Amino acid sequence: MNILVTGATGKFGPLLVNRLVQERHQVRVLVHATPIHIAGVEQMTGDMTNPAEIKKACEGVDCICHLATVKGNKEKFLQVNVGGFYHVLEAARASDRLPQVILLSGDNVVPIYDYEHPALFDETTPYLFVDDEYGLSKILEETVALQYARKFRMPITVLRGSWIMEGMRATQLCHPRLGGWKRYLSDDLRKKLDAGENFYVVPLDMHGKPLKRHVVDPRDLAAAFVWALKNASTYGEIFHIAGPNAFDYQELAEYMTKKEPASIHGVATPDAFSFEISLAKARNLGFSPRHTIYNTVEWAFSGNL
Repeated sequence: MNILVTGATGKFGPLLVNRLVQERHQVRVLVHATPIHIAGVEQMTGDMTNPAEIKKACEGVDCICHLATVKGNKEKFLQVNVGGFYHVLEAARASDRLPQVILLSGDNVVPIYDYEHPALFDETTPYLFVDDEYGLSKILEETVALQYARKFRMPITVLRGSWIMEGMRATQLCHPRLGGWKRYLSDDLRKKLDAGENFYVVPLDMHGKPLKRHVVDPRDLAAAFVWALKNASTYGEIFHIAGPNAFDYQELAEYMTKKEPASIHGVATPDAFSFEISLAKARNLGFSPRHTIYNTVEWAFSGNL
């Protein structure tokens, strides 16, 4: 199959491209400035705001895996994220081959971090609100994707990935600073951190219980793209993609002590919340994630990333 990948030089892009090459697909990438160094991959340079360059990149492909995006850029997020995706859809619609389009969205389209919710998140959970331009752009992209699928009967699939644990990120979730917990530390723990002492944090919710959250290993996310390729059952639908289960910060901190021994400290984080994502919809159609947070940690420490 001939496949175009946009945003191929991002954090997840190279892993997806490698997986598609391993599956013996012919892969073309559209890059903005940074080249990709993967043997056998066709490279085209272009800009997501330039419809002519996007149209050229889409010529002759059977599927478009759309990853291209910008974060933290109020000036460009509409033009690149929303406008760029619109150009992709228009190029696909104009193509004689009518390629499948697989959009990578994210779980921040719903406020998973911002309020207490006892139920699992699923694809019917309302958007409600988002905190930044990136989340807003993903809501708009998902909405446009479904509109094109319905109005023009285009083969479009939306994969709503959870927090992607690329690189060493999984090993840092309980780190007092890299995990994002510094502002919650007591004065004593802050002094330990400033002095360079290594320790792990277990964030505790408003009920004093360790947080539980759901993330995704990049290898499972790449597998989801392979699963969705030309799978007509996925057309016109959104699917949550995450690991086999949510993880518990207490259990993760204890696991980390076996890798790098250090003390563990519970820290009150009353405005942080647990969440778990339902994978029932994707699982019912055959998607099965394999990698727990502990598999991801081992992968990170193996140096084979």
